[in-house]
Amino acid sequence: MKLQKILKIIALPLLLSLLFTTSNCTYKNAQEVYPIDTIGCNTGNVSFANDIVPILVANCYSCHSNQNKFLGSGYVLEGYANDTLYVQNNPPNANMYNNVSDANVSDFYHMPKGLPSISACEIIKIKAWIDQGYKNN
Repeated sequence: MKLQKILKIIALPLLLSLLFTTSNCTYKNAQEVYPIDTIGCNTGNVSFANDIVPILVANCYSCHSNQNKFLGSGYVLEGYANDTLYVQNNPPNANMYNNVSDANVSDFYHMPKGLPSISACEIIKIKAWIDQGYKNN
């Protein structure tokens, strides 16, 4: 009898707190919550050679080049053919845009690994290049 009374006293606050915390959990796209200023970021006709490769050289090749692929778990971003694999999400969870646009540095798939995100303009250029058909231009 005493145990039932204790359980009732504990169960109600526990149930209410669980209900409260789960009802406030929603998924929001980071760009919707924290809009990105795109002023001055030209994404009209993104070029692989002139726009994307410099981003990759500056932020990715230290771990994801042919020479350093062992640092990047074997994922190589050097060269157009390699880059298009990661645009098509092949292998799974290796999607270039999703990985660089992940703002949570502690996430496993955030890139560059353990470093701050690349600039908003660089992320937008990668997205624009993909949306424009990820051409080898």
